[in-house]
Amino acid sequence: ASGKRTRVRAAAVASLRWGGSFHLDVQLHNATAERHNVTLYIVDYQKWGASEVIKAMDLRTLQTIAPMALITPSASNGGVYVRYRYSGGMRFRFEQVHAPGSDRKGYPPRSMVSAVFFD
Repeated sequence: ASGKRTRVRAAAVASLRWGGSFHLDVQLHNATAERHNVTLYIVDYQKWGASEVIKAMDLRTLQTIAPMALITPSASNGGVYVRYRYSGGMRFRFEQVHAPGSDRKGYPPRSMVSAVFFD
């Protein structure tokens, strides 16, 4: 590694209920065009058995920039890291997947993201 660091700043975090599901947008702005890593840590600390889908999008165009990641209960119960590498701003959408075992009164539990790491 060259020891060179890229400055990345988080611009906004928002959580909304939408159409019976929940999503969390984390909007990132990158000060340079260099590629950077963003690692998301997901853990189902309440052991609800929930599944979750993560969608990564370009912040400017809102086009999908990576395959959607499905986080299963077996992964999230012990904690899982999901890493992305991209240049420019990114938006992550975390959506719970309906499942009879984890839904509460017909709605999935809120999206879970425990930490966001930049490197």
